[in-house]
Amino acid sequence: MYRLWLGGILLAAVGMMLTGGTARAGGWALVTLDSLPVQPRAEQAIALGFMVRRHGVTPINDVGGARITPVVIASNTSGDGLVRVEARQEGVVGHFVADITFPSAGVWEWQIAPEPFPPTRLEALIILTVSGAAPPSLEGAGTTAQGPAVTIPGPTAAIAGGGGGTGRRSELRWLGLALLMTSATLVVARRVARLPRPRRGS
Repeated sequence: MYRLWLGGILLAAVGMMLTGGTARAGGWALVTLDSLPVQPRAEQAIALGFMVRRHGVTPINDVGGARITPVVIASNTSGDGLVRVEARQEGVVGHFVADITFPSAGVWEWQIAPEPFPPTRLEALIILTVSGAAPPSLEGAGTTAQGPAVTIPGPTAAIAGGGGGTGRRSELRWLGLALLMTSATLVVARRVARLPRPRRGS
């Protein structure tokens, strides 16, 4: 009987190990921009293309039959504007495009949330004025219309969820919990095995 009990607990622990870290959001995803916006201006429409890859490997359009809905969310650090744009699937599997217009110049913080996955936070964008000049808040700070308007590093890839590490840390926490439960179960099982068994009547 105790073997059936032990098997049930071990099965539950393994289930947590395999699904616990991905139950709420289907794991994590890697969002990679096709290219960087070059000196974007206020009131200028930008077609932002990007790829969504599950676990950084497999391009995906849906999770468990449910369509992925990537949303670009941006806010001006001065409090002057908030933009939320839903992207559309276009081209190959996992490729999306969002048409976004920043209504005002300034420094914009932004992220891409390929729902149901957590958001990918990208480094701030400097949006120039309509005429192509630096935002008033940055004048005198060495920023010009000829300077780089974007400060996103590398190939602009980040793991969804708090700049790249949150998704993995969550999975590792679940994995650690599952391993802890498995270890505790084995300890209990050993103690149960050492208990004297009732003798069968002759």
